[in-house]
Order: sequence, then structure tokens, then C-alpha cells
Amino acid sequence: MDLNEKHISQVISLLGKARVAETLPVGDVSYKKCKYKTGTDMPGKEGFIPFAENTRWGDAPDEHYWFFVRFALPKKYAFCKLRLRCDTTPDRSNDGWNVYNPQFIVYKDGKALQGLDTYHRDMELEYAPEYELFIYAYTGSMGHGLDLRIGVDVIDERAESLYFDMLALFKSALVLEKQSKEYADIISALEGACRILDLRDVTSARFRNSVCAAGEYINAFYAGRCGEQTRKVVCLGHTHIDVAWLWTLAQTREKAQHTFSTVLALMDKYPEFTFMSSQPQLLKYVKQEDEALYERIKRRVKEGRFELEGAMWLEADCNIPSGESLVRQIVHGKRFLKEEFGIESHILWLPDVFGYAASLPQICRKAGVDIFVTSKISWNDTNRMPHDVFEWKGIDGTGIFTYFLTAQEKRRGEESPNYTTYVATPDPEYLAGCFDRFTDKSLTDTVILTMGWGDGGGGPSRDMCETARRMNKGIPGIPQAVFANASASLIKIKNSAEGSGRLPVWEGELYLEYHRGTYTSVARNKRYNRKAEFANKNAELFSLISHVVRGAEYPERELYENWETLLLNQFHDIIPGSCIPEVYELSRVQYEQLLGADTAIISHAKELLTDSKRGCSVFNPTLCTSGLAKKDGRYLYVPSMPQAGYGECAPVCENSVKTEGRTLESAFYKAVFDENGYLCSLYDRSAGREVSAGILGGFAAFEDRPVNYDCWNLEYYHEDKPYAVEGLVSFERVDRGAGAGFRTVRRFMDSEITQEIIFFDNSRRIDFVTRVDWKEKDIILKAVFDADVNNDD
Repeated sequence: MDLNEKHISQVISLLGKARVAETLPVGDVSYKKCKYKTGTDMPGKEGFIPFAENTRWGDAPDEHYWFFVRFALPKKYAFCKLRLRCDTTPDRSNDGWNVYNPQFIVYKDGKALQGLDTYHRDMELEYAPEYELFIYAYTGSMGHGLDLRIGVDVIDERAESLYFDMLALFKSALVLEKQSKEYADIISALEGACRILDLRDVTSARFRNSVCAAGEYINAFYAGRCGEQTRKVVCLGHTHIDVAWLWTLAQTREKAQHTFSTVLALMDKYPEFTFMSSQPQLLKYVKQEDEALYERIKRRVKEGRFELEGAMWLEADCNIPSGESLVRQIVHGKRFLKEEFGIESHILWLPDVFGYAASLPQICRKAGVDIFVTSKISWNDTNRMPHDVFEWKGIDGTGIFTYFLTAQEKRRGEESPNYTTYVATPDPEYLAGCFDRFTDKSLTDTVILTMGWGDGGGGPSRDMCETARRMNKGIPGIPQAVFANASASLIKIKNSAEGSGRLPVWEGELYLEYHRGTYTSVARNKRYNRKAEFANKNAELFSLISHVVRGAEYPERELYENWETLLLNQFHDIIPGSCIPEVYELSRVQYEQLLGADTAIISHAKELLTDSKRGCSVFNPTLCTSGLAKKDGRYLYVPSMPQAGYGECAPVCENSVKTEGRTLESAFYKAVFDENGYLCSLYDRSAGREVSAGILGGFAAFEDRPVNYDCWNLEYYHEDKPYAVEGLVSFERVDRGAGAGFRTVRRFMDSEITQEIIFFDNSRRIDFVTRVDWKEKDIILKAVFDADVNNDD
């Protein structure tokens, strides 16, 4: 900033402080420690102790307290704008707030009035002679000890209005080129207002009179120089809440209540303000914890101001879950919104997910979802996506209209990065950055910006709403902020883009060139997911068969809840492995409970379906009509079995697979193993040729030290530093019923790798059964299959 800009900035800063005409102390405060609350019952007043001025609280992480606050308001403040303010400091040098919290929910007569956090530090109060409030407080994850000072601010409304008027213009000027006419006009108006303001004593009548005069001067600029702009940015109230990440699921329940109560409080004050929420899981949490808050949300939904979209149960990872799981995410999400709110969701909203499978367009369109929205692809570290609106075609050619959120800050003289965000504000730098970053301006003159603090929740703030009002007036040189809901805006953009006849097409996976390590982090959790997917499917199938064949009661509710547990743990920070350890402690318990429940359901169905007096029964959840089954660790070959059903059979449980030295032979293959126990040659008898170009089913280790985001990222340079995985401990033949092969055990540093490679008499299948007890840090283990086969399928 030049000297003139610095002077204007200084005046605006002084004006911001002068907004608070007076602060009334609140001295009657008491508190007590508590556990995580359930429901909305307020604590009894017993057990509270006085909270003196220098009392500290929150010395440990993940703790909760109740504060009881009582104060009187003199009658002279009956027509004043009043705000309850909470200040918290861990020491005398900083303000104590950060994205890790602390956070509060303020209650009056059992009603959640608003949440307080680092971005929402005060709340509106209607005048009443006396107040009694309960404040539910969470220390956050730091546990560094905090002060708490509570007061009631008396607001100078004219000074505050002028502050936001000038701030919006000043921030606009900082975006514009200094040589532009728009910049010159705005700076001239601001200089004029600064000259009018009398800042000698901001408590004096002279100051208040000067504020009125400066306000009229600035309003004349808005009325005369601002107006309709051709470039428009839809400012959509929004918050992306990570269902788990640096906090647990229990804390997310509170984040949902804290955030949505704040949103409703803003709606009471700003009738133009609209808000969009995805993830029905969060709504279910609110319904379970605060029925009254949930009903207030329902009323705003009915008005059309609290918009529910997203299609999926939550914003799930789209790489690791199966296709069936992605279908269930949409089924559960759409069903909840339909049954609870009468809403049909048509938008798949996944702003923060780490890549998108090519099956999604087909799944979405079959489920009645015809628009897809994301932002994360802008994080690519290699290539920038060429378009921000396009038709995304999936595996079978099905297409879905796709929109990328493009919000980013624009700074004068600075080059814009590729990175965009779903956590933006309606400030001029974001409005300009959002529109400028948008690639496909020839297809639409409207873009979307999601305004609101996210990840840890919080949502839009009062400052955002005030700024959006000013930006809606159409400041010259800056895209105009407009208010609309997501679905209407996206349909408008879709119609415009498709109507142009020039909508680009992207075919295949939307691969995120970043966060590549999320395919491997916390592997146990990923294994649980796959086991649970199979278990849920099998429990449904055999329960249905026993219902049809034996008339057994179908356990619909229990199966539905098992799926819901699985869908919850497919959230895009849980299953990728990027959460804190406490999340995975609970996830493990949930998976074990789910698997136990499915096992009991399957066992019960099998008991009803089988006759112990007859032969061997085979249950086949697949569509194969012959193949391998497994019982007690041994393979059985079943020559004929019903698809997705069960039947009696006489399975083959022997094999004629030959082993000699390090050679393994079946009717289909001949394999040779090297001195390290690796399969180095595989001859396909039916094809009459060698299949191996090197090692098949081997292992290689690499140093894994990303620049950032250790749980997320696997950088390309990791392959520059490989380590041989040899250390053969044992090599022996194993017989597994209808199959046989070799079992190897090898050591790598402090880790142990056990592998069985099995051939079969009646199947061309080759099983590689590998168990890894991995104890290394900053080293990644990969499987190696160097095959001499060219196959694009």
C-alpha cells in the first residue's frame, strides 16, 4: 500500500474500534466442568463455582465446561444495539482463538441462540432487563489454559454502517489497478470521508455528527456510482464440516449444532441471506441432539432459505469405497432428505474429496442426480484442469454436468495461483478472484462463491453478510455479489453452458494429482471397509433368501443401520487415513460391531436354510456358477453352484499341483521362484508363452518423505530411493485343499511379510495371499507385478 492507502486503512481501523460505544461488564459468572452433553437439558445450578477475573479454565484438551452468566441491562439501553462478547486468552500476548477452537454454544431458556468461535466472537442480544444464559464450552484440542472475559457491547450503529461502507470500497480499491478510473473514483470518495470524520474524541458528539456526515457522503457514492454489473458472483452461504479430522465424531455433533444455530441467527437479521448444507449425517446429529434446533431448520428449509443438497449421506471418498457403497451413499442421502424434508436432491456436492471415480456419472444419473460440484481438483500439483464447466462422461458414456468452484483471492500485481477454495468470503478480492479464475466465461456470466468458514465449521459471519450487502450494490470494477440458492444458480449456469452448443467434454476418471498417499495410510481401516462392504452385501442377500424360502423376518432396520455405519466411516478424511488417532480407535470399534452384527445375521440365515442331515451346503454371494470356495482356511472347488444363492454339492478338496525345488506346476501354469523366494518365471501352458517380464508378486520399499501432509501425500520422487526387500526367512510348500503352492516368510528391517502363492487344478486363478506386519516409519511398501502382458481392459 502507498502512503495514501495506509492513511485510509488507519482511519477505517479506528472507525472499526469506535463501533463499540461502550462495554458493560458482566461480573456474575460461575462455571463447572462437565462431560460431553447429550440433548438440550440445561445443568442444574448446583455445583457451579464463581469464575473470578483471573480464573483460568481449559488446561487440558478435549474438555467441556458449563458457564452460567447472569446480568442486568439498565433501561437506558432499551433501544440500543447490544452484543454479548466473549474474549479468551491463553496468556496476555494473544487472543487465544484458533481454528482448533475453543468454541461455545450460548443457550437461553434451553434454546441454542448461537455458536461462538474464532470467527464468531459475539452475538446479538435483544434488550431485556435481566439475562440468564448458559454457555456450553469446549476447550479444543490444544489444552493450553484460557481466560474468559464476558461483556455486553453497546454498538454505535451509524459508525458500524460507515465502517462497512468504507471497508468494502477500500478493499475494492486494493484489487483494482491504480491507473483505472474506478480506482481513482473510489479513493477520492474515501479521502473525502476521511476528511469529514472528526477523530479527536470518538466518544464525543462531534465524532457522532461527523460520522453522520461522512455516511451521507459515502452513501452518495454508492447511489450515484454503483449499480448493476454484467459480471455476477452468487454468494452462497455455506460451511464444509469435516465429519471427522482433527476432531472426533462426538465433537462433530457439537460443531453441527454450533454452526447451524449461528446460521439461523444470521437469517433472523439478514432476510436476503441464504445457506446451503450438504451431508444429511450432520442433520441427523442435530435431530438426535437438539430437536428444537432441528425444527427451526425445517422451518427455514420450507421457506427456501436453508437449502439442503448434496445427494450423498456425507461427502465420501470416491476412490476406495466400492461401487455399491457409492450407490448406497446416494440412496441413504436422498432418502433422508425426502423423508425428513420432502426434498429431492439433484446435486452431488463434493468440494473437498480427493478424486472422483469414472463410475460416478452413471451412478448419479441413474439416481436422478444431474449436476456435480467440486473444488478439490484445483489442488493438482501437475496439471491444471482445462475447464471449470463441462460434461463429465463416465465408463459407459453417461454424462453429468460438472461445475468447479473457483474462489480465490485476487491481489493487485500478484499472479493468481491454480488453487481455489470452498472456504471464501464475499470480500472484493474473492469476488474478483472467483470470476477471473473461472475458465469458461464465454459460456456463462455467473459464477458461484461459497461464503463461510469451514472444515471445523462455523459458517458465514455477520461481517460476511454486511460485506455482501455492500458488494450487492455493484461497486465499479468488481463483480457484483448476488444472492440465490445453489440449485437455481447451477441450473441457470447449466442451461447457459449447454445452450451455447460448446460445452466441453471430459471422459474418464477425475484424478486428483495430489494426496496420493491416501490410498495407503491407515491400511487397517481400509481393510475393515472392504470386509464390511462384503459383510453387508452378504447379510442382505442371505436374509432375503431366508425370508423368501423360509418366511424368516427380514432384519431391515439392522441392515440399514449397518450400512449407515459403513457410510459414515467412508467420509473423505476417515477412510483415506488423514484423521487423528482417536477417530480410528472409535472406527475400529464400530467396524467390529458391524461385522459382528452381520456375522450373526448371516449365521442365522444359514441355519434356517441348511439341513444338517444332507451333504455340504455352499453359499455363493457372487454371480459365478462354478469356482472356489473356502472353509476353515482350505479351498474347495465347486463344479456347479447357483448364482447369488445356495445349494448342496460335493466339492473337490484335493489337488494335484506339483512342487519340486523352487518350481510350481499345475495344468495351466509352470512357475519358477528365484533364490529370494520371488516368482521370476510364469509360463502359461494354454497361451504357450512366458507371462513374466520380471518379478511377479514381489515387493519393493521406498523412502516416503513428502514435503507436506504426511498422511495425505506421496510425492513422485519417492521412487528415486528404493530399497530391496529380500531377507528370506523360510520357503516351503503349503497344501490348501483344492490348491497348493509356496509360502514365504521374509524380514525387512523390523517388519515381517508372509505370502502364499497358490495354484489350482480346476481354475486358472492364481492367489497371492499376503500378510504384512509393518513397523517402519517414512517407508512405503509396494507390490511388484512385472508382467509381459499388454491389456487395456
